[in-house]
Amino acid sequence: MTDCITPQVVFSRQKSRTLCADFQGGHLTSDAGALLLREVDRKLGLIDALDRCIPDPRNPFFIAHAQKTLLAQRIFGIALGYEDLNDHSSLRQDPLFQVVTDRGLQEDLPLASPPTLCRLENRVDRPALIRIATVLVDTFIASHRTVPEELVLDFDSTDDAVDGSQESRFFHGYYDQYCFLPLYVFCGDQLLVAYLRAANIDGAHHSRAILKVLVQRFRQVWPQVRIVFRGDSGFCRWRLLRWCDRHQVQYIVGLARNSVLESKARPWMDTAKAQYEQTRQKQRVFGEFDYGAATWDRTRRVIIKAEHLDKGANPRFVVTNRPGEACLGEDGRTGSVMDGIDPCFTGVQIIDSIIMIMEVPSVGAAGVGSRSASRFGRGDRAEPRGVEVFLLADRLAILLAAPRPVRSSPAASPAGPDDGKDSTDHSSEPCELWPAVHAAENAG
Repeated sequence: MTDCITPQVVFSRQKSRTLCADFQGGHLTSDAGALLLREVDRKLGLIDALDRCIPDPRNPFFIAHAQKTLLAQRIFGIALGYEDLNDHSSLRQDPLFQVVTDRGLQEDLPLASPPTLCRLENRVDRPALIRIATVLVDTFIASHRTVPEELVLDFDSTDDAVDGSQESRFFHGYYDQYCFLPLYVFCGDQLLVAYLRAANIDGAHHSRAILKVLVQRFRQVWPQVRIVFRGDSGFCRWRLLRWCDRHQVQYIVGLARNSVLESKARPWMDTAKAQYEQTRQKQRVFGEFDYGAATWDRTRRVIIKAEHLDKGANPRFVVTNRPGEACLGEDGRTGSVMDGIDPCFTGVQIIDSIIMIMEVPSVGAAGVGSRSASRFGRGDRAEPRGVEVFLLADRLAILLAAPRPVRSSPAASPAGPDDGKDSTDHSSEPCELWPAVHAAENAG
């Protein structure tokens, strides 16, 4: 909130009229969009649900700021781009923030100070985090008025830059910085999981166990729903694919290129090249074959997009168990037929959608100082793309989740894209953050 005290500015007269700019209009704000976020939250009841997840051990007789007010102050602050707790040294005096937190205007009583908000974050324990994770999934379920036919679960791990010497920070070779490596799960635009992890792990760490928990919960509510697991090549782990095969979960997972894949894809790549040389325009040819790395339990279906551009060949590979037949289209260049499934998931769109995931900018976690762009359209500052209050819960979960203690190991530089050799599967390790995940892993 800006308290303008600039003196009046007088412009040239227009005949008998005087033009002037007067800055004595009172308090001004550029954060009025928070009022819209507040209305959406009132409809969803998300902050109320999160408030019930976090214990409040304070003596009610000495409480000046209700816990719900603290949560609203912190969450709306992050959504508006004020990630640092120190920002609240001035924001606590802001009448707009007093309004959106539903505390009401009280000039003699500002909102909570940064130390008070810090104590809120530090008292959030693991049981509270489990309840918060449950709220995210239950909110997603409640948002459906009818039974969905299909749920596409997008798994993505990304960097969360670390400024300082936080516990369990590690250097990540791919991102070339010290960071955490949170795991996100989205279904469409709605957040299901925001799981903060140290960066010295495989990018697919605990993904199989989390998928088990989500599948079990969704099938409790919607027994007939079709579930699709989607991820980039960092999630191409044969144990995860085997679990999907055994539990009727379809998957569309990127597969990093290697010499064997390129050899199998040679006929389609040669065709695309020949067509490009004739037309001098971008060409795409689709095909499929069976492939299995030496450490896999069996071979699986791989779809190839043999693309030839001005700069040369650009083959992409996807491993999937979805039904249908990939083939050349009527124009001889693009096309695919997927029988028996929603036509919006044709072979072309399947492989393009997974490539989009592989190429999309990393999803930053605003609450801990991310500087990377994200699916919310944020650059150096956290600018909300819309009114999805789910992103508020996302940032709250990332903000409040302390990284698990990690066994001593050298500074990490996790493996890059899967080269076809199955890397160590960490999903069997205990998951202290989400006991249900560990239980699901043991039951697998």
